[in-house]
Amino acid sequence: MPTLEPISLDELERLSPSLERLVDQTPSIDRWCSSPDWALSTNLAFAPDSPRYVAGDPATGVALLAAHEHAHGVTLSGLEPMWGFGSPILGADPVAVTRLLVAGLAHDNTWHSLVLPGLPLSAPVLTAIAEALSALGDVRVGTAIEREMIDLTDGVDAWLARRSPRFRRNLRRAERAAELAGVRYEPAGNGPDVFDRLLAIEARSWKGKEGSGITAPDMATMYRSLTERLASKGTLRATVAIRDDHDVGFILGGVRVRFIGASACVCRRRGKAKHWTPPAMARAARLGSTRYGELV
Repeated sequence: MPTLEPISLDELERLSPSLERLVDQTPSIDRWCSSPDWALSTNLAFAPDSPRYVAGDPATGVALLAAHEHAHGVTLSGLEPMWGFGSPILGADPVAVTRLLVAGLAHDNTWHSLVLPGLPLSAPVLTAIAEALSALGDVRVGTAIEREMIDLTDGVDAWLARRSPRFRRNLRRAERAAELAGVRYEPAGNGPDVFDRLLAIEARSWKGKEGSGITAPDMATMYRSLTERLASKGTLRATVAIRDDHDVGFILGGVRVRFIGASACVCRRRGKAKHWTPPAMARAARLGSTRYGELV
């Protein structure tokens, strides 16, 4: 009978190549946030002491879960415990993987509830997953946090052409203001000190002064891990804005299967950031990406 087996972070790291392949095979999920780079970095930062479990075969499909203690009992959820963007069900046939998970949990009395975020958006697949889960008890569909995705299939100019005249006008105004202020941009590279450079920029921003953003301890742990993982594979993309020889802003992201995932920070108020996205999107398009996503 299929079972839920304990698994350590080190073991998950060793399985990363297999998990990457499963992410690529899973239909209609957020591949960036379902990837080991994102899932393991967020788990390390926000749930480092939570037990982790795996059900299934890394060659064909797995369910990856973490256990969280609550007053009502143990809740099993995905490895990423913060936003719920990533799918814990990975494989070409997510319904079959769900059935394996159900079989492993059916006679396990140690858990109280099961939360599966980031599931495939396809209605037939989601319905079949819900039907499989119904063998365990009541099934409810919750609301999700949305993440903005930009379609660059036809290039940045085509995307901008679909925006409103006001949007384009404000964008040009912000770009001219940055140019007149002497702002220039340079790649931050893939060295070991990249994150510390970005962290120093954030510390001088309004987020840093509030102790939020990547200066918050948990967020710093997550983004340091993510940055180091991406840099080690050469897939980190980080650009720094410089004015009067001082770093004043950055954009941080990574490349995955013709997709750019990014998060952005600027030192000044959010309204000053409008000139960031199109240059970053243009770089994404030159790299052959057809999707650009942001968490700001």
